[in-house]
Amino acid sequence: MIKLTGTSGTVVYINPDKIIAFNEDDGKTFIEYGNDRYIVTEPAAEVARKVLEYRLAVERYKAAYAEEVVRYENRSFITDEVNYAKRELKELAGLEDQA
Repeated sequence: MIKLTGTSGTVVYINPDKIIAFNEDDGKTFIEYGNDRYIVTEPAAEVARKVLEYRLAVERYKAAYAEEVVRYENRSFITDEVNYAKRELKELAGLEDQA
């Protein structure tokens, strides 16, 4: 999930994998999300950056976790790479203070 700001200042959490399209008009970004449409205050370029960072962090997490499973055959052992990827995902979702 990524954390965005709705037009009323409320926090909106959106799953980037469900975003169909988005565009910016009159200082607002309109996000097509399934059958819904969200309006957020972040510029479209910021939404695009967060979506890209989220997708890269997910891939980094999967790769680091898979490497640890193969290397140690023990899922209870988690390295700094896996923890770094988890922190990245939490930050993008706005959950870094709730860790």
